[in-house]
Amino acid sequence: MRRHVILILLTSVLLSAAGTSRESGIDSDGDEGCNCHGVRGELQISFTGLPDSFESSGSYNLSIVLGEGKDTSAGFRLVLDGGEISSRDTDSSQELDGGWTHTFSGNSRSVWNFTWIAPLDNSTLSTFILHVNDANGDGEYTSDEWDSRSFAIPGDTYEGEVEAPELVDGNMSTTELVIATFALLLIGGVVWYSMRE
Repeated sequence: MRRHVILILLTSVLLSAAGTSRESGIDSDGDEGCNCHGVRGELQISFTGLPDSFESSGSYNLSIVLGEGKDTSAGFRLVLDGGEISSRDTDSSQELDGGWTHTFSGNSRSVWNFTWIAPLDNSTLSTFILHVNDANGDGEYTSDEWDSRSFAIPGDTYEGEVEAPELVDGNMSTTELVIATFALLLIGGVVWYSMRE
């Protein structure tokens, strides 16, 4: 009996760790997408305020907007290369692990506002990668969606190719699926074996 209790507790811990909600923001685990929120969809995402090109140390008011959402909970992960971001509403967004994300109270919003201070060197290219999720708040990921956008903003004296960063799919790879399936089969086998006795 004792072995059954330990096995059930171990299985519960392993399964709960695989699908933990990030209502208070996502760290660098979200740099390639929000794969804990179902599949990549076709969300209506806009990132307003980005200039066609930036001036040296220019200040730009930016907004991430999720349109036509489920109106329950949403979140984002923003990673940039070039310049500095500051939140215009510290109650809804925060810097976390090398990027920006929603806060607990920002999880109930669909608009997040920032100020971007462009790099001093206006001969460079700044890039942004944005992931946004739209969750229905039921604790399951099956009807949740996420999507991504990437942007490249050249300095006004930049001479080179302007190409936005390539986005990674963010969904589980075949290797990750095989490992997850193997882990579940292993847990099932251990449970079956312990129940046999």
